[in-house]
Formats: sequence, structure tokens, C-alpha cells
Amino acid sequence: MKKIDWLITIATFVFSYLFYRQITGINYLVFSVALSVGYLVLNKDLLKNKNWMLFSITSLLSSFFIMWHHSNLAVWATICSLLLQSAWNKLLNWIRCVCNCTYFLFNLQKCKSII
Repeated sequence: MKKIDWLITIATFVFSYLFYRQITGINYLVFSVALSVGYLVLNKDLLKNKNWMLFSITSLLSSFFIMWHHSNLAVWATICSLLLQSAWNKLLNWIRCVCNCTYFLFNLQKCKSII
């Protein structure tokens, strides 16, 4: 299995364990920390990315406020932040792929003009 598959599997088990017949509280904070750490284990370059750090901090803050206030707004803010954090991680991989393909095609065109 790929590393991301392991992260998804572990995150599913952590989510199931933390939220099975439980009310909202510290379990959201633990899940947000676990997911952020899992992404950082897979890709250490995320620490250099300001947007990913912003999404990570907002998910941790909003999950802290779930624990503190138990509000539905904080729950939705945490869900949106975690989705943005995950999407940004995937977007970075997609952007790298497009950049590498463009660079390859540019160099291929350059090589044809030399020959």
C-alpha cells in the first residue's frame, strides 16, 4: 500500500475510535493534531508552505474552540479547515506534476530544435 493509503486507514480508525458514541469535545482536537502530524510525516516540505500552515493552524484553533465552547459553528469550521488542509496537500502534488510535465515538454521542444 502507498503511504497515503496508510494515512487514510489510520485516520479512519482514529476517527472511529474517537467519535463512536461520543459528544464533541477534545476528540476533534486530537483528530486534527493526528491528521496534521500524519501529513507532516508523509511530506516534510509542508512546513515551508504558508498556505498549508494557515489551514493547519485554523483547523487546530477551531477544534480547540469545539472543546472550549461546544458550538456547531466551531464544528463546521473544523470540518472546512480539515477539508481545505487535505485539498491543499493534494493540490500541491497536482501543481508539481503539471510543472514537471511542462518543463519536460519545454525541454523536449528545445532538444528537437537542436537536432
